[in-house]
Amino acid sequence: FAVAGDGGERINLENLAKSLGAEIEFLGNVSDIASLYKRAKVLLSCSNFEGLGNTLIEAINYDCVRVATRTSGAKELIKDGFDGLLCEINDADQMSEKLEKMLQDEAKMGEFVKNARARLDEFSVEQIYKKWLELLKLGGVK
Repeated sequence: FAVAGDGGERINLENLAKSLGAEIEFLGNVSDIASLYKRAKVLLSCSNFEGLGNTLIEAINYDCVRVATRTSGAKELIKDGFDGLLCEINDADQMSEKLEKMLQDEAKMGEFVKNARARLDEFSVEQIYKKWLELLKLGGVK
């Protein structure tokens, strides 16, 4: 298990991992994020709030299964049980249970990856541009 990024909670997380005897590698800021995706099977996104998160899109390109909290962005990017898993915000028990169950089912993980790849075009720059144009037209912009 690896945690990328740095922030105010890092020391607390390191202490918690140590007290639980968990084998977690705290990487800090990672400049070569592609190498991290390549070694990962799963991307966990535990945000309390997040827009359309790039990490949830990038993970698809590296065949990582996405498990995320039900933020507005994650709900747009993941169809729960189809191409990833969604968990309630601040419910670590639920996320742990879903993650553990999923990791025991390689076939289901492969299905999630395949289904996510099939939806990847929905999040291309071109598709997002078209959606913005539609919204602007609905708002009366010509």
